Parts: sequence; C-alpha cells; structure tokens
Amino acid sequence: MRFKSHEMLRAAVFSALAWVAATPDGPARAQNILSEPLRVVTPFGPGGTPDVIARLIGTGMAKRANQNVIFDNKPGAGGVVGVNYFAGLKDGMAAMMIADVGIYAITPVLRANARIDPIRDFRPIASIAKSPLFLVAGPKVPAHNLSELIAYTKSMPKLDYGTPGPGSPHHLLMEYLALQTGMKLTHVAYETSAPQLNALLTGEISIAFTGAPGVRTLTGNSKEVKVIAAIGGSRSPLMPDVPTFLEQGVAGFDGPALDVRFGVMAANGASDGLVSALNDGVHAALEEPETRARFAQLGLEPQTGSPQDFLKLMQADADYFHMVVAKTGVTLQ
Repeated sequence: MRFKSHEMLRAAVFSALAWVAATPDGPARAQNILSEPLRVVTPFGPGGTPDVIARLIGTGMAKRANQNVIFDNKPGAGGVVGVNYFAGLKDGMAAMMIADVGIYAITPVLRANARIDPIRDFRPIASIAKSPLFLVAGPKVPAHNLSELIAYTKSMPKLDYGTPGPGSPHHLLMEYLALQTGMKLTHVAYETSAPQLNALLTGEISIAFTGAPGVRTLTGNSKEVKVIAAIGGSRSPLMPDVPTFLEQGVAGFDGPALDVRFGVMAANGASDGLVSALNDGVHAALEEPETRARFAQLGLEPQTGSPQDFLKLMQADADYFHMVVAKTGVTLQ
C-alpha cells in the first residue's frame, strides 16, 4: 500500500492506535503513542550513511503524518550500544531503529558483548535500501580483472587490504575471497570509509571493497584505480560495465545476501497495528523525490516490502555471514 497524501498516512497511524486500544493494555499504550513523537534510533554516529537514511525516512514520515520526530544517535561498540539502548525503550513507544546488515547479521555472531540479537529480539518493519559492493585495486596494482589480481597477489609475499572497520561486511567478504581464491591478504582496519579510500589512493593499501560513491571518489581522483568486480548475481545498474565475480569464475559472491542492506525495526513489544502503520510510513517516505535523489547520490537502491519480506532478507543475510565466519574463522579481539 502507498500513501498519496498525509491524510492517508495519518489515517493509518490512527487505525493502528485503534487496534492498540482494543488490546487489554490498549488505552495506556495508545495514549503513549499519541502524546509522544516518533523516535528514530541510529546505532551509529551522525553523518554516515545510516544516519542520513534515518533522517530522510524519519523526516519524510513526520512530514506526511504531520507528526514530530526525534533522532537518537547512539554509536559505540560496533552498534551494540545503540541496539541495547533501543531494547531498553519503554513498551508502546512509537519508535524504530535503523539497522544495517552488520547490526542484525554480523554483530550477534562476532561480538561477545552483543546480548541482543535483533532478528530474535526485535520486530522487522521494512527494508529501505541496498548498496552493492565493488572490489577495487589501487594505482600501483598491475591488474585489471580478477584473474590478473589473483595471479598478482599470489606472486607477492602479501597484499594489504583496507576496510571501514573490523567485523564489517567489507572485512568478512575479503577474508572469504582470500579463502576461495588462495590470495594472501593482510587486513588493515580504518575507523570509517574516508581514510580507507585515501589509503587506497596513496598506496598504503592495495585493494578494498567499497560502494558506488566510493568508486566514484576513487576514479575521480585517479585514473589508475581499477574496478575489478561487482558483488551480486547480476551486474549492478549503478555500474553496469563492471563484471560480477561469477562472470570471472569465482563463486560464492552471487547471492541475494551480499548487498549492504538497510532497514528499520520495532521493539519486540510493538503491536501488529503499529508495525503495519510504520511500514506504510516508510513506503510513503521512500516516495519523496528528495529521498530518491539523495539515495542515488549515496549509491543506494531503494528496496521496500512487507515486514515478512524484510525478515526473510535478514535471515538470508544472517545465514550467509554466519557461514563466512564459520569458514574463515574471523574473530574480533
């Protein structure tokens, strides 16, 4: 269902409130939702892609429903701080959390201090967007395709690769690539993607995974940067000239669980009516021209669906990365 006006979205929200009010503790919970603005929690700091997505979606929902919105950034410990904070919000609150694939599929299996498993302990609302990853090689690497890169790597004592942090999809996928191909790689972790990309340009690292905006930044600064391969079952519409891993003879990087995915989740105690209303609000916000334009700049492909659709995607993502962790033996110190 899509909303063509803010009146329709408000009607859906009040329909959800009516459903809540019909439950045994409904009146108090309904009053809670009516008297409090929508709260959007992001388990990362301000300025990054998850934060931008949160503000675009939250603002779009608030504008259409004529409601206020509060943005809560709770970074720390690879998202664990924000997830724990969200789990502690009171029942019945109109709140949702931005979650990427690292939050719901990787952190629960890699971080010993992650007591909350979002797939188990929260409710899915909707997927929002996906971002394909590309393997890039720096100016000093004399390889233009995957077979040349593999051969070059095997001729070297080792090759350094960079990531925007340990335990990121970029980290796990590169370790899995080394396992699949026999490449000898050494991990260099950075705090964010900006220093990772700069290190590739300067030759501090040789290869990396990055999204479409990162590719544009790299190739805009150096014509010697090579885009080696695209992850996914088919070529990305964002960069259709880049062949996939499978096209170049390397399997294991072609499933639906290989995008960096973003979505929103509700607390486990959220009612079906509230989840449905928030899902409809997300869909409406994704139709905003400003949201679509900003997504294109960020290299994001909008991806919507029902809560059940998002749950299936999250489970597929978790299964894939659990397999990668088990096979590569990646751990976080």
